[in-house]
Amino acid sequence: MTYYVITNGTYSDYSICAVTSDKEKAERLKVLYSDKYDEAYIEEYEEADDSDFYSKKDSTDLIFSVEKVLGPSKLSIENCFFGREDSYTYSVELNDVVDYGMYTQVYVSAKNEEEAFKKAADIFAKYEAEKEGL
Repeated sequence: MTYYVITNGTYSDYSICAVTSDKEKAERLKVLYSDKYDEAYIEEYEEADDSDFYSKKDSTDLIFSVEKVLGPSKLSIENCFFGREDSYTYSVELNDVVDYGMYTQVYVSAKNEEEAFKKAADIFAKYEAEKEGL
């Protein structure tokens, strides 16, 4: 099903005025929400297929930022990016440890926090061993 979203404004002034599945009604609403300063627009969107979403959700990992603080070797998840691995666009590479002195950080791709902790612990152990020259 197609949905028609009537919008107005730009940037911080951008807003959604109405949503309908009737194209003729969308045209009438566009006129209603336009004025001499701003013309309203109609944006068209197709209804998402739930089965496609769930299959992607199950097969694609989330991106987790895992930090290890100097001192007690406790790992903590500071961020979970809800973008999927296939849309990952951060400047730090996955699985590369960044050492900030008081803590180290690594971005890992995982299905859940438990898997993220395990992956990060393995990466930190390898990093520390290489740092010690082992």
